[in-house]
Amino acid sequence: MNSFKWLAALLLIVINIGSLAAQRVFVYQTPFTNGIIEAVYQTDSTDYQLKVFVEEHGARLTADILGKYKGKEINKRLIYTGEFRFTFDHKNKLVTKIPQERDSALFTPGYYTQTGKDDVLGYQCSVYKNEQQKLWFYEHLLMKLAVDGKVVYYVKFINENAALPSNIFKIPGDYELREINYNFGD
Repeated sequence: MNSFKWLAALLLIVINIGSLAAQRVFVYQTPFTNGIIEAVYQTDSTDYQLKVFVEEHGARLTADILGKYKGKEINKRLIYTGEFRFTFDHKNKLVTKIPQERDSALFTPGYYTQTGKDDVLGYQCSVYKNEQQKLWFYEHLLMKLAVDGKVVYYVKFINENAALPSNIFKIPGDYELREINYNFGD
């Protein structure tokens, strides 16, 4: 399913769809230093409410995900800080720490044609399109995504330069930390 591939490519920070061995991760890059982004991702089988806390233009971020995937309730937290991804399992009070390599771009412009500009939430966005997808970017921040003419992802609220909660990048003391280390060669 094409929209599932886009979810994996563009929103991997907010759901742990990829395998644990996947080292390259796409992240939110923001034109503002710190802030809070609230977004929605909806397909026939998925309904997520996302709340992303961004620091240093996305160098560190925490994403809370609430919703349903194929009828199953989802309540996740992912933290990206430095070279690691921390995936929270709230039910078992477990956090998995995985080494990550960050990509600098969310998509490859060569596969798209820039079709103009459009306003989303008061932000002047560049609009890109190919045969199946249409994307609205405010600088490097994905604001909206349509697949086959249906909007499947959109930002519904941004609080630029918001004061972030002091514990937003911390692991609670009552959670067990499990580290996964791998090396694919030097």
